[in-house]
Amino acid sequence: MSMAAAPETAQPAGIRLGAFVAEQLERAQACLARRGLSRHSGVHEARKHMRLARAGLAFGADALGPAARTLDTRLHCVIRGLSALRDSHALVEAIERLEATAEPAQRRLLAAAKSKARDRRQRVLESALAKDPGLGKRRRRLLDLKVRLADLEWNAVTEARLVRGLDKVRRRARRARRHLQDNRVDDEAWHVYRRRIRRLMQQTSISDRIGLGAPRVRKRIERSAHALGLAQDDRIVLRRCRSPSPFTAQQRSLLRTLSRRRIASARNHHA
Repeated sequence: MSMAAAPETAQPAGIRLGAFVAEQLERAQACLARRGLSRHSGVHEARKHMRLARAGLAFGADALGPAARTLDTRLHCVIRGLSALRDSHALVEAIERLEATAEPAQRRLLAAAKSKARDRRQRVLESALAKDPGLGKRRRRLLDLKVRLADLEWNAVTEARLVRGLDKVRRRARRARRHLQDNRVDDEAWHVYRRRIRRLMQQTSISDRIGLGAPRVRKRIERSAHALGLAQDDRIVLRRCRSPSPFTAQQRSLLRTLSRRRIASARNHHA
């Protein structure tokens, strides 16, 4: 099966899903090919496309079988291999958000901390490029995975299977939310809930993109996913405040205070 064509609603649902996954890998490759300062946002966007591709593979997993799980594992390895790059960029962005809402007296410290975070981000990027010039190895892995997609049995993925799969993801998200009500101080419960609603949003989006006409995710869930995603970046700030840290003691104290406040706010308003 050729994976080059864009999904068309006249095609079977599984074929449309396969084309969507292939498209996400193509977009991820393009994002990783960016140069200069745009490399940082490129890595972030590439990981988003790869996560959408994984959501697509998971969507058809029951019909696609072990070969799809193997591709998913390999794709997960590529995503994980970019974590240091993504986290270094997320650290800068999180401090920028803290700076935007901070009191005037706090901004000098935050500006200095942001400068240190930017320096660290550049060092992480230079180290990655020294090992993988132009991120070429990652891009070639994505190309190989895209080629291997054509070997999967996309015709076995029916619309009925996808509808059942989305119902299953929706139920898992509801269970994670119920579990959270009794475990509001449990970081792992929040992590599971965030991942469940992210997968629900991903697969609902995919359903819409391939023409299944699935109900939209409620705005409340979308807001929760976004807020908890930003709170996850605040947790990166907290991790970078541990020893060894690029920040001074005074900077760490302020970053901890503001990050914990944002995390608590996100959890209070989006549970």
